[in-house]
Amino acid sequence: ETSQSMSDLVRDASEAELLARTAAVCSECGACTLVCPTCHCFLLYDQLVADDQIERVRSLDSCLYASYSRMAGAGGMKPTPRPDLRSRFLNRLLHKFVWLPQSAGLLGCVGCGRCIEADMGGLDLRQFIHQLEA
Repeated sequence: ETSQSMSDLVRDASEAELLARTAAVCSECGACTLVCPTCHCFLLYDQLVADDQIERVRSLDSCLYASYSRMAGAGGMKPTPRPDLRSRFLNRLLHKFVWLPQSAGLLGCVGCGRCIEADMGGLDLRQFIHQLEA
């Protein structure tokens, strides 16, 4: 399967019932993204290290967390632009199979299977892609 045809499959799945059913299996633990060698989302925050010194810290983040893409603003955390799990799951798929191939000419999935082993909900992206093909 070429990356272009896989990109088309994922892009066309954005409104599919299969996407909603598959996303519903996700437990939002983020384990799949934290073990993925190509996922690189991060969160920046400032922490006080001394009375007069602040350190900027970069930590791993997951696009499947409900707090992902939160926006700064008065009154603390503002709503995320992707409030439902289905849209966050689709964002992950689009990044791996559509946007990265468009920008870098490479799939964002190397096929290592770490995400499948780590996933607490038993989600298997390979099965999802095969079901899209059917």
